[in-house]
Amino acid sequence: MQDYTIYNFEDLVPDSRALKAATLILGNGASIAVNSCFNYSNLFDKACGNSILDQTSKALFEALETTDFELVMNKLRQAYVVNKALNLDSNNVAFKTYDNIRNSLISAVKETHVKYTDVIFPIDDIRKFLEQFNTVVSLNYDLLVYWAIMASHSNTPYKMKDCFIKSLGSGTLGFEYDIKMLREPYCGIQDPTLVFYPHGNLMLASNENNEEFKIKLNNQSNLFDEIGEKWGCRYVPLFVSEGDSKQKLKAIKRSTYLNFVYENVLPDLGKVAVVYGWRLAEQEEHLISKIFHKGSIETVFISIYLGQNPDYGRLSIEQERIVRTLKRGNSNLDIKFFDSASKNCWCNPN
Repeated sequence: MQDYTIYNFEDLVPDSRALKAATLILGNGASIAVNSCFNYSNLFDKACGNSILDQTSKALFEALETTDFELVMNKLRQAYVVNKALNLDSNNVAFKTYDNIRNSLISAVKETHVKYTDVIFPIDDIRKFLEQFNTVVSLNYDLLVYWAIMASHSNTPYKMKDCFIKSLGSGTLGFEYDIKMLREPYCGIQDPTLVFYPHGNLMLASNENNEEFKIKLNNQSNLFDEIGEKWGCRYVPLFVSEGDSKQKLKAIKRSTYLNFVYENVLPDLGKVAVVYGWRLAEQEEHLISKIFHKGSIETVFISIYLGQNPDYGRLSIEQERIVRTLKRGNSNLDIKFFDSASKNCWCNPN
């Protein structure tokens, strides 16, 4: 019989050493727990609302029937290359439209993303939490996990790795596909934590040769200006911004990195997973199926946001929905729930 008790996290995992072989999966609720600015997750609506995205750009999104910035910017980059090769005179339109979309995107990101100086203390709590896990899977495009990795490097170098370690020059780093090698002890560090972004991230991009990489960021205070500069005509941001499950999966299949994570990492996350801030909604069916229905997970601990005045009737309905969603493809899955505000969990201090 399904257990719908909402535990404290430490009651489910009294010994953090048990997390050494576990995977942490982060959804948008994890970012919202750090700062409410992340409540606004639809970048396309924000871009339309900030009056920077012009009518030509909006018409292009509509014609392509998408709200995915990566797809539209890639199409424009391809058009630019084709026009140049055929000596056509429409390159100015393609360039201006691309520039408008890029500026609108970075403006929307700036409006919806917290500043590093406002999250210094939660970032260190996040670092401590992440370092306990074997693998971290972040479904968010924001920079919170990146900042936690940087904090980890300052505290214990090589403890956390996002697997982008190959220097490609021009301030970029390439992905190392030999995951087994990355898990080996290095410089005295045992059990490193590997981090993956199945939907991409603000730091990830591709160029006109379809090479994918991480932008090496050097200046925390001007981070978004630096990212915006990189998103010129040569670089396109690599993150899945919107769409239903089928559209998201199409975007994943277009990318060598995202497809590698989807096909090789997600089905092999170990036996235990901790889910924090992920609603497990219908638009994430491609991930739910790959991780829980076709993957190796046997036990999953899922965070539940209670708030100040919990409506336990509503919470019970939400728990039942999650259980149905996960057990539909894996009836043997052991599911337990915990309070997202538990001490020493994610950004919550002791």
